[in-house]
This record gives sequence, C-alpha cells and structure tokens, in this order.
Amino acid sequence: MRGKKLMKVMAVVLSAGLVLSIAACGSSEDADTAQDGTSVSADTEDSEGAAAASAGDIPDEIAEALDAVTGNPEFYAEDFGSVDVSVLADKNVMLVAYDSTNDWCVNYVLMAQAVLNKVGASAEITYCDGTTDSWIQAIQNAVNQGYDAIDLFGISDIGQLDSAIEEAKAAGVYVQDTHGTDISDTSSNTDISVGCDYERAGELMAMEAIREAGGTEEINCLVVADVGWGADASVAEGISAVFDEYGCSYTVAEVAITDWTEGIGDAVRNAFIADSTYNAVIAYYDNMCLYVVPALEELGMDLDEIVVGSFNGNVGLINYVSDGSMDFDLGESIGWCACHAADCMARYFAGQDVYNDSGFAMYFITTDNVENYINPETGEASYAYDGVQEIYLTGYSELWGVDLTGVFDDIE
Repeated sequence: MRGKKLMKVMAVVLSAGLVLSIAACGSSEDADTAQDGTSVSADTEDSEGAAAASAGDIPDEIAEALDAVTGNPEFYAEDFGSVDVSVLADKNVMLVAYDSTNDWCVNYVLMAQAVLNKVGASAEITYCDGTTDSWIQAIQNAVNQGYDAIDLFGISDIGQLDSAIEEAKAAGVYVQDTHGTDISDTSSNTDISVGCDYERAGELMAMEAIREAGGTEEINCLVVADVGWGADASVAEGISAVFDEYGCSYTVAEVAITDWTEGIGDAVRNAFIADSTYNAVIAYYDNMCLYVVPALEELGMDLDEIVVGSFNGNVGLINYVSDGSMDFDLGESIGWCACHAADCMARYFAGQDVYNDSGFAMYFITTDNVENYINPETGEASYAYDGVQEIYLTGYSELWGVDLTGVFDDIE
C-alpha cells in the first residue's frame, strides 16, 4: 500500500472483487449525459446504513469480510470429493474463445487445453472474432467434426447462441459455457454453465475501495462501468449494494465495450473536470485501466492521492500495480478457472453432482504480493505464476488422482 494517499488506512490486503455499471447512492436521480455520450449518475442523499460508520471509520462488517478473503484463498473444491477424470480420456473437446487478441481469453484456452490433455482428453482451440456468427460457426464446426464436448469461453450473451447450442445438444455434443455469466444466472441453455460470482466480486471491490480511502464517509468514487458484457449487471448490483448501504458518495460513468479506446479516457476527464474531489476510481475490468490511468496522468492528478482499483489479474497490468499506478487488482487465477471447468466437465460425464455455481477463487494483487505473479526464471509477469498455483494444482491433483505438476510449464 502506498502511504501517501489522502484519507487512507495502512493495511495489507489480498482479497477478491470486480466492478460494473451502478446507480448513485441513496435516492438516485436521472443520469446526466457527459460530453462524450457516457452517462454519469449523481448521488443525492445518504442511505439509512450510513449511520453504521462515522467519518474515517471502517465498519466492522467490511473489515471482517475483507479479512476473510485476505491472504491465500482456500481450496474450496476440496469439499466436492474425488472424481474419476479418466471419463475424459476418450473425449474430443473443442475450446472456443472470444477472439485471439484478448490475452486473458487466449491464456484461458491454452491452460484449459493443457489440463484436458493432461487427463487424457484431446483438446483443440478455435478463436472467434467476437461476432455472433463466428460463435455459431465454431459450434457447428465442432458438431460436424464429431467433437464430444464444447467449452465456450468469453461469450458476452449466451442467448444469441440458443439455436446452435440446441442443435449441438441434439447431436449428442456436451456444451459448456465458462466464465460468461454470474453464478445466479440461469439463462444459459448449455448442459452446464460454469459461472463466476460477479456480484460478490463487486461487493468486495467496493469494500476494498472504502478501506483504501479511509472510510465510508471519506470516499468519493468514480465508477467506470462497462456496458455490453453479459455479467455487467451482476457486478453493478454488488457495487451499488455496498455503496448504497453505507451512504458512500459515488458516481457512474458508463462506457460501451466497443468504445473503451476513446470513451474511457473521455469519461474520466469529464468527471474529474466536473468534480475535483474524487479520491477513488474503480474500473470494472483491469484492461480498462489502460485508459483510466493515462487520463488521470494527463489531468495532472497525483496517483498517490487517488485509489485506483479493478478486476481480472491481467498480467499486462501487473506493472501498474508494481509502480503504484493501481492500488489493487482483484486477481482471478485463470489456471484455477481452467481446472474448475475441467472438473465440472468430468463430473458431468461421470454422472456426479456438478459444482458449477461455486464461482472462482479471487484475491487482491497489491504491491505487497505482486512478486508472486513474476516468473522467477524470466522476471516477467505470467499467468502460470498467479500466486496461488501451488494451492489449486496440488488440490486438483489430489481430487483427480493425477499429478498436475508442471502442467503449465509451456504457458508464458
């Protein structure tokens, strides 16, 4: 943690969270329209929960919630019981990713491929171009080529693929979507939807921003919200639930997922020009910080006085954490995600209970633990060195009876 920040408490934090579009705290008003076309909401009055904390205080329940996810996460899958992953040994699996330009997506399918190959399955990768037609074509190709299973990763609106998914299932192909929806979302018509607890992530992100800023009445947060991703509403719900409960001051700048390059910077500049009292910025996904941070620097803002946080654990943003441009990035191990997805698939084929709504382990990456993301041999940040690889690789090795040591050695 950087000690120079205004109104900040000194605390060592490792935990979990993520962010999305939300309404202003208290009784909300209609959103104003910024010059760039993004909407910026304005908060009005404190919620009843504001009495729970005095100025500069961190409510006990927030401190307890963050403490509960501080440090290395527990291997929650231990409670699932063992599964015979040999049921996947004769399966041909098609891994379908959003596109080949998103580093996070690419590394997921590479790690999922490595895990599935390790347990004896044959896994191939297909990259889409982000369009619905490309997703439909990938599913149809997998069916026509005789694949046994399809894992869709990164689809923002699974409903767009309903007819293609139904045709695949009718042909006897198992269809799974991974990490595209909140664990409470039941809209997917796939055989199994491996969700993420986006809402809880939003809650934790808001809590951490409060703790970093120094209290519920100290924070004035700009939330840079994505619009266009299927799970956005769940993240929004989590953030607003926390900020509204404690009467925190925050506004929301919405930026379409297709307009990040120009829209995010414009939204940040417009917001800070209109209100110079912001002392925190939360962006839903850490790639958005590639535009948030430069916009703050362009305005001449002292980043030591502004809490900046986000979600995903993208290795491309690790330098921002290392140099203090970001205070926290809610890391999410995609290696763990790949193992969890394979576990769900194996349990389905084995006829066992599938724990697809357990979410994924998340934890805050800060200057205190950022070195855990560095490959000691290369000195570079790596998805294979996510700080928790020993936890989940050891855990799944025991559950599956397969030694996963070195399974990601070829992942950069």
